[in-house]
Amino acid sequence: MKEESQIVFEKLKKVVETAFLQDHTTEFEDISQWKGQDIANFQEDLFEKTRGTISEKWFYSYFKKETEKLPRIDMLNMLCVYCGYQNWAQFKETHTQSLQTENVTFYKKYELILIPVIFAIVIGAAYLFFPSKNKFSFCFVDDNTNNKITNAIEIIVLRDNESPIYAKTDSNGCFVWETEKEHITAIIKSPYHKTDTINRSISAQGKERIKLVTDDYALMIHYYSTSNVKDWKKRRNHLGNIIHADAVIYQVLDGNIGVELYTKKEFINKLTLPTSSLKNIDVINTKYKDGKIISLKFNIRVDE
Repeated sequence: MKEESQIVFEKLKKVVETAFLQDHTTEFEDISQWKGQDIANFQEDLFEKTRGTISEKWFYSYFKKETEKLPRIDMLNMLCVYCGYQNWAQFKETHTQSLQTENVTFYKKYELILIPVIFAIVIGAAYLFFPSKNKFSFCFVDDNTNNKITNAIEIIVLRDNESPIYAKTDSNGCFVWETEKEHITAIIKSPYHKTDTINRSISAQGKERIKLVTDDYALMIHYYSTSNVKDWKKRRNHLGNIIHADAVIYQVLDGNIGVELYTKKEFINKLTLPTSSLKNIDVINTKYKDGKIISLKFNIRVDE
């Protein structure tokens, strides 16, 4: 059985995790799963706020796994200061009282345990007749910046022997899927990121951050259409290098009333003419061959 100080230290790790995530993003929210850049960012933030440091080895020894041995008191004090407490003594006193309150509450509830047990049995019996739904939750971030991708991402959920279901992420770049199945397979398509496929089973369910790799060429075309570049010859040469000679390029007309086809030369001419409509170009989809764009679909938004 864990000693009281060890239990309080486990709480301290969670408080440290919460303090860091207030101003930072990580691949995993659980501090025990941080690695590489996440640990480096935490070390830097810790130094800025406390002028103290920890080594990566120390992080792995005490944060990546449970340990029966507490860190030195000076390290405990530093972490408590990082979380807004005076020292380890104050943190321990505060959370020891919290633990005692939790224990008292637990024993009071234990007196009425018979009713919840009966209720649990009834619910368990109901699940035997009605299948439960599994919930998968994903949030997508850019591989380079680690920022949320707020532009709508197309999600194509693949189903066995059935037509796929099409959905999109919300304004926070997240997608939630509920299903009776124990796994999900979905194709992820974003205009400015490379297409990816995810496969997840029920054992891995929960909110998950997924990094999408930036589609540099698509992003470059978007940049060219919105930036003020004076060296048009250099821009034309650059576009010529990233677009395949046999590229199929088409514009989806406003209102989806049809499409307009372009050759490589015609599209480069369009993209290098300084017109105001270029700033409204949105890349919809790109495909590649031999490292160059072989297919490009775009539209031009009409200002209201």
